[in-house]
Amino acid sequence: MVSWKFALAFLIVPAVAGCACSTAEPPADEEHEAAVTVRVEPAEYRTLPQVIKALGQCEAVVGKLAMLTPALEGHVHAILVEQGAKVTAGQPIIELDTSLPAADLAEKTAAGDAAKASLALLKSLPRAQEQQITKLAIEQASVAYQRAKSALDSLKPLAERNEVSRQQMFDAEKAAEAARLLMESAQAAHHISVMGPRDEAAAEAQARVKIAEQATKTSQVRLDLHTLRAPIDGVLQDITCQPGQTIAPGTPVGEIVDASQVEIVAWLSPRLAREVHAGQKVAVSLVGAQAPAKAEDDSTGTPEGIPPATVVFVGRIADAQTGNLSVRCRVDNAEGQLAIGQTVNLEITLHEGVKALSVPVAAVFDLGEGPVVSVVRDDKIEQLHPKLGLAHEGWIAISDVELEEGEGVVVAGGYNLEGDTPVKIAEGEPEEPGAEPEKAAAEREKADAQPKHADEKGPHEHD
Repeated sequence: MVSWKFALAFLIVPAVAGCACSTAEPPADEEHEAAVTVRVEPAEYRTLPQVIKALGQCEAVVGKLAMLTPALEGHVHAILVEQGAKVTAGQPIIELDTSLPAADLAEKTAAGDAAKASLALLKSLPRAQEQQITKLAIEQASVAYQRAKSALDSLKPLAERNEVSRQQMFDAEKAAEAARLLMESAQAAHHISVMGPRDEAAAEAQARVKIAEQATKTSQVRLDLHTLRAPIDGVLQDITCQPGQTIAPGTPVGEIVDASQVEIVAWLSPRLAREVHAGQKVAVSLVGAQAPAKAEDDSTGTPEGIPPATVVFVGRIADAQTGNLSVRCRVDNAEGQLAIGQTVNLEITLHEGVKALSVPVAAVFDLGEGPVVSVVRDDKIEQLHPKLGLAHEGWIAISDVELEEGEGVVVAGGYNLEGDTPVKIAEGEPEEPGAEPEKAAAEREKADAQPKHADEKGPHEHD
């Protein structure tokens, strides 16, 4: 009897235990632990400007970068300016040995002085004493002529009476004529002496003077070329020669740059370059710094103090290798924030855009089938496939989806989750708009490694 009761009790206990297990509900904690923890941000209506982002390289403005190169071979005698000093146009920088060109200039100068003296002598009139001599010669010839003429006149009556021979009369006539010619010759000589040189002789002497002057100028230029002067105002960037060194013509020995204004060159595809035009404002920031400030006319620039640049030229010849066009911007650099050759970030604002429903960029994923945005509804994941629009400062506009302003979109923890996956929203301080947690950033890197459609990238934001 005892054994039968024991057996019956043994059968009843497992049955009761099995019944209790089948009717008990799972604890709430177990169901909660099965949900995936995600972080969400609310969708917002935002006005996102249409911008083009690019990298640019700083270059010197045309005419603001100059090289020091000698035109003649020479021996470096002295360096007159220290490296890094400010210089003005025409200021002597390097002086070469001037012994030979200085001697040549002295010789050419002396030759020029001799030519000028010869011309002056040629043009000068006889001195008073010299003129007195010619006048006395005229008087002497006049006296001789009067005597000869008087002798001729006294013989004429005798000749009429045949009291003198014809030979005597002939000699007297010729003597009077010779005296007259001597008198006229003396008068002509005096006249010539006070007339000055012939025009042809003066022109020849003047030509010799000009030749001498040009030779002197050539020597002076050659001497001046032995002093290397600053071609522009700026800063002496470097000196690559030393005193005592002999340098050949055309050898670069120094560089001067004026970086008060800098030109930034960026390369854009022809499609984007067509949207850029001269006069547009461009925000400039250093690579690795925070995003550039909004470039408006009254903007004070970025936190680094870089003022907005201005587009000055859009190229018309595409690069042979990339097919891109150059866009040149000019920016004031009086404070020296930018250096020639430095790479900077550029942000060209095309227009302010329109107000549209936007989500953080961290909420958009691409698993190979187009962009995906996960929204939390009734504690479950629901995947949306939006059309992307403008993107700016960590936010991107979306459309063609059923999403209301204020609904939470997953920005972290929801990568590669299927629809209807149970989730719970992480508690704590919300992330700043557009900021990506470390986990989300890692997930996005994995997503970026997946193949994407060519038209899924935001059409108006380009890095």
